[in-house]
Amino acid sequence: MINSMEHLLIIPFESLFIVFNRTNGAISLLTPQEINMLKENTCKTDLLQSFGDKSFVRENVSLYKEYDNFLVTIELSTLCNLACLYCYQDKIYVREEIEENVINAILVYIEEVFLTEKRINYLVIGLIGGEPMLHKDVALSLIEKIVCLCHQYGKLYTFHIDTNGTIPLEEIDERFDNVKFSVSLSEQKDHNALRGSSNFNSFQQIVENLRKLKNSKNRLGIRCNVNHNNINSFGEFVIYVKENIPNVYNIDPMFLDNYDKNKLFTNKLSQKEFSKWNSTTAIDILIENGFIITGGVSSVLQLCAAYQPYSCKVHASGFVTLCDGMEYKEQLHINELSKDITLLEKCFLEYKNYNPLNSQKCATCKEIIQCQGEIFCRKNYCNYQKRYNEIEFIKTYVKYVLMGKADYFVWMSDE
Repeated sequence: MINSMEHLLIIPFESLFIVFNRTNGAISLLTPQEINMLKENTCKTDLLQSFGDKSFVRENVSLYKEYDNFLVTIELSTLCNLACLYCYQDKIYVREEIEENVINAILVYIEEVFLTEKRINYLVIGLIGGEPMLHKDVALSLIEKIVCLCHQYGKLYTFHIDTNGTIPLEEIDERFDNVKFSVSLSEQKDHNALRGSSNFNSFQQIVENLRKLKNSKNRLGIRCNVNHNNINSFGEFVIYVKENIPNVYNIDPMFLDNYDKNKLFTNKLSQKEFSKWNSTTAIDILIENGFIITGGVSSVLQLCAAYQPYSCKVHASGFVTLCDGMEYKEQLHINELSKDITLLEKCFLEYKNYNPLNSQKCATCKEIIQCQGEIFCRKNYCNYQKRYNEIEFIKTYVKYVLMGKADYFVWMSDE
């Protein structure tokens, strides 16, 4: 029997009610009569069991000890060929490029993790900049060496390349598999105003390059940074991509953050407005045009990638932090880390030992699975509904489930 209703989110839906169990992701559509029975603990046994109780959350502690993958984000340089008005890196770093000794140390670090931690079976490599493809030869060589290393130790791998798309990608695409390209793009007027170049029409050049990936065996995703100027043209942009850029797997609308260090552009769209729109209108537009939905509401308690064992970011300088959300620090160098992989945990003990179930603030919270606990890059630790409004997203999801289109929500299906 259910001891408490607080972990159940009950949402009016037409003449019915959606019931979402925060602890295990179960979603049911109930009549008003069934809701009353649920509140009175008089529902059928099988329905009660599907909702479970709060003790389910406590049983997820083991997830923090069983990660079989790790992420290494590699910044090839802080150089870029665009002058994006909202760039978070603008004027932050000394302009530098990654050197061979740093790359060699990264390879040693990865190999040491493979040798030391037999539970690690999967490596995720993120290549970022600046613009990483300004150093295409370096990227090609690095990818080839990492692939060889993974084959040598029998490990699976995926490469995520965050690129502005102004430099051709075919060579990487043709030579390697398990590559996911992420390119930022919005409708032409907005894109060229915010992500422009004095030397070329960045929108046209990106589209031309992406068209060349029409026979790609890899995955091409587009990130549309949404602001107050382009939100109403998102539908036109999606249609343009559908008709002009073949082989796009997903288009992800993302909220365009304002950074204190960059005053060149201010997004006047509020985060609340964006998350509601992204949970309703944006999903309708994407599904109408045949694009999948890559996000969702979490039903599994897991650590932020930065908190997971061995995951880190190596800057072009060779200094190591945990991810893009962490401020640059000259605290630990990859040369040191490659000689002693335990230094990552020692230097970032607060994060690598973090478990929200051991936190007085988080352990008893009914939203812990959706929130994932305290994540340092959030200004407000409890404000986790940045990408989606939870209630609106669940209502939209149920709407499409009833239409037989649940497969569009790939992230919900994976969980």
